[in-house]
Amino acid sequence: MGVRNPQTASLSLRSYQGRSKSGIILPTIRNDFGIILPFVSAKPLRQFYPRPSEATMGIRHAHNTTYPGAKYECLVQAYGGSPPYLYEIVRGAPGMTIEGFLTADGSGDLWPTSSYGVLTHDSMPSGSHSIAIRCTDQARNYVTFEWVLDSDLSLNFFTAPTASGSGLGTSEANPMAFADVYKGATTNSPAKGRVLRLLGGSYTGMPTIEVDAGFQPTSFAAVSGHTPVFTFILNNHANDFFISGIKFLGVPVSSFGVVNFPNLNHRITAHRITFDGCTDSSTETANVACFGANDLTSGLYARENICIVDCTFKNSIGLHGYDFYAVDSYVFERNICIIDNPAITAQTHAWIFPKAGCYGGQIAYNKYDNPHIPASSDGIIQIYNGVGENSKSRFISDIYYNKFRTGASGNTIRSNAARNLVTLLVVPSVLVTNTFYRNNISGGTNTVGNCDFDFNVEKQSFFDKNAIQSSNPSVIVVSTQTVSRPNSAPVWWTNTGTECQGTAGIFDANMNLNPAYSAHVGNIGAQLRMTT
Repeated sequence: MGVRNPQTASLSLRSYQGRSKSGIILPTIRNDFGIILPFVSAKPLRQFYPRPSEATMGIRHAHNTTYPGAKYECLVQAYGGSPPYLYEIVRGAPGMTIEGFLTADGSGDLWPTSSYGVLTHDSMPSGSHSIAIRCTDQARNYVTFEWVLDSDLSLNFFTAPTASGSGLGTSEANPMAFADVYKGATTNSPAKGRVLRLLGGSYTGMPTIEVDAGFQPTSFAAVSGHTPVFTFILNNHANDFFISGIKFLGVPVSSFGVVNFPNLNHRITAHRITFDGCTDSSTETANVACFGANDLTSGLYARENICIVDCTFKNSIGLHGYDFYAVDSYVFERNICIIDNPAITAQTHAWIFPKAGCYGGQIAYNKYDNPHIPASSDGIIQIYNGVGENSKSRFISDIYYNKFRTGASGNTIRSNAARNLVTLLVVPSVLVTNTFYRNNISGGTNTVGNCDFDFNVEKQSFFDKNAIQSSNPSVIVVSTQTVSRPNSAPVWWTNTGTECQGTAGIFDANMNLNPAYSAHVGNIGAQLRMTT
């Protein structure tokens, strides 16, 4: 089983200037889109969040529930196809807006803001509203997101660190104390079946929170303009789980993750979450994460639609990130890693680490810009793609339009550390493909490395139009581990174009190309430009 070389394939989807279905002129970006065939053919454009109303029927979720007078903000996230995407309102409540495309900065570079793809209404009217948002990609494929939004105060429940007003949780003015909302994993919460709205303040003195749809609400959303601060671990055991606007402060990671998914649940969304100082020195060598999915034993590929967008990882997990097992389709977009604590002197874990049994990932528009921090051999991104016991035969991870900068040791990206865990249960010649397309990458003695591990796995990485700066001139490294079960289909790279790479001077302080490389802007690396 193999993948055609995209340079010789007969199909090439190119950027264009055309009209969307509603007649809006679609922005045109320099350069080709969808040129790497696994990226298009294996993952066609589809809706990711929110799911259709029929898929979440009867579930009170932050996308389908609000209340009169509230500011409504709903992330709309597509998956696959040929990005960047254009979002348009087809149908909605009067006064709704959406930031439909990437925003140009003073230099003309395009990048998503925090409002990109977020459906917004500053003060929702009451009643039920039919919503339809169309997403069009650069190949003029489109999908339409449709759901019903109910604006009804009684469908929401309000909480704060301490009660005020009547304390019954009926409105922003009458929040119930959080300790009375959550009284244990198997105790019915008064907020069950509703969206839990959290007012600002420090939520302290709580044990690990266990979220079970049979007892608790499954949507935790900060009230607009408020920042609830959690100092405890949250374990989710429910489908259709949503969390937004919460800050996790100083949570020691003594188990798998700060926000953990210990069961094989589906449709989990985290939007605008902040992790600050979430670390534990005793876990420096363990599988720990800000977001964790740690059940590998009861089956693979069971978690569908894990969506992590616009989150901040600050001085957390000795270093940062999430370690996912058994995830079937995930999006990690528009997130940022910040290290400004002088006590942190090295990276000990990969920031983005989809691990064994992950099938179908999309990693885009993320920023890791910490040139003072040496990277470990794990790198900023490690796509492990452990195969394990499964019946699927394709593993596709797409990494595009990211900006990664680290110190002068270790790897920035480690790709295809893939293996068969139980050979008798694995489809022969399982295909693992990683696509690295138009990223800005700086730092490390081996900026990009491929690791070949175990047999019966055909691993192919496409590496195209990236801008690279490394202290090692041989920035593309292929390594083969010597193990007891050697791989018969070794790692290889293709399309490692060297139009823009070197040992120094590639990037400025903002991780953009320096003026000496201005001819490459819009053609190589993560900087997108509109055509003139």
